[in-house]
Amino acid sequence: MPRFTAKPGAMALGANIIATVEALGAYTSTGYRILAENGITNIKPDEWYPMQAFCSFFEALDRRVGASVFYIVGRTAACAVPLPPEVNTVEKALSRVDWVYKTYYRGVAWTDGWKVQIRGDQSAKLVFRGPFPDDFVRGLTEGFIRRFARGSTGRVTVRIDAAAPRRDRGESSTTLLANW
Repeated sequence: MPRFTAKPGAMALGANIIATVEALGAYTSTGYRILAENGITNIKPDEWYPMQAFCSFFEALDRRVGASVFYIVGRTAACAVPLPPEVNTVEKALSRVDWVYKTYYRGVAWTDGWKVQIRGDQSAKLVFRGPFPDDFVRGLTEGFIRRFARGSTGRVTVRIDAAAPRRDRGESSTTLLANW
């Protein structure tokens, strides 16, 4: 059984798939081949594609390249995601991360998405429920923070809360602790 499973009928926006594959750098052509093997070809940014095929992309990428690439891909892809112009701080970006998820994926389970608790000391606790690898989600989180962390200490850390559930262990969510 696949580790990354989408709700039947869920769809992923082409722009997000493209940003993720382009974030593979030297492995971009491998990424597009994997997508083609899963039925996604000639990707158009404004069209929708089966989310399960995108999840299967992560499974195959893990087998062919290794899970170590997930973090870098997530971090790089977060910098390419279009956001509204009013999103110009870390706090605003993190407060909109659930909106971003639900904009780029439709038909997902109603429980899927992000819950974000922003603390006053340049830190946040984020809980993600969805079909993606923990390190990809950690990379996305760090990428969003780095994108807007101007004026902070410059040090950004995002770690998976080892005491909380983890998607990579078959549980329903992953908790991230972030500081910037």
